[in-house]
Amino acid sequence: MFRLFQLDIPPEEFNAVNRLGWTEAMAQFPRIEAHMALSTGGSDAYVTEYDQYFKHVADIDVNDPEKAFLVHNNPHGRTDLEWLVVRYGPQHSMSVGDILVGEYGEVLMVDNSGFTQLMSSHIGADVAEVA
Repeated sequence: MFRLFQLDIPPEEFNAVNRLGWTEAMAQFPRIEAHMALSTGGSDAYVTEYDQYFKHVADIDVNDPEKAFLVHNNPHGRTDLEWLVVRYGPQHSMSVGDILVGEYGEVLMVDNSGFTQLMSSHIGADVAEVA
């Protein structure tokens, strides 16, 4: 099983991009800066300071990160896959910059091509392990 973590950006901060533009919004809101860095640079842009902005949004009951990606993004609305995902709130399709935490604590970032293990991340350490 994998736990999915995505950046938790309040709507008022994300809406500031339209009002201020990306450069000014990134300067004023660290979550916006994290979003831009990770969505464009993936693991190459990751710094541990970004850990605080992630939220546990879903559990995906598979044992391979590629399958977790496929199941969470549920191509063609396949309802036979939906039972594999437990959703805890608003989320978007799994994409570059999102993080999967495996049942043994491995932390994987979705990258432009595949996944990269983040050795310094503490994401998921404070979430109770599923028995």
